[in-house]
Amino acid sequence: MSSLLCRIELNKTNGISVIVENENQQIIHTVELTGSEITTTSKSEDNTSAITQAPDKISLDCKSFELNAETIRCTASATTTHTSGDNFTVESGADFTAEVKKTAKLKAKTVKTDADTVTTTADKIDAEASQVTVKGNSQVEISGGVIKLQ
Repeated sequence: MSSLLCRIELNKTNGISVIVENENQQIIHTVELTGSEITTTSKSEDNTSAITQAPDKISLDCKSFELNAETIRCTASATTTHTSGDNFTVESGADFTAEVKKTAKLKAKTVKTDADTVTTTADKIDAEASQVTVKGNSQVEISGGVIKLQ
């Protein structure tokens, strides 16, 4: 095990810094406590991650973020946004429920579903497209009080 270079810096203007350097692995860990925020940084030759905490915000900046827990609950009193610059996957080992109090919107170039059964219940369903194809490999059943085909 390599020896570590450890130091604590106290400064009336900049605050307190705790620095741990691993020269063999070229890794530096710092904790900086200033008058306005706390920043924890881990830096290697190729990567840097940082956690910054201010009274109104906590920011995480890193190459990869992993969270493992038995139960995770996220609650926002205002807007929640999840954005991905690439693929975005939501996966459940059991049931999946999405519920909104007002309007749910899904916008995509293509929407694909793959299920044994698709069930939709609504007071009214409106569908409009330049082309509609309905195909049943063995049977298609349409029922209703009035069926109108034009």
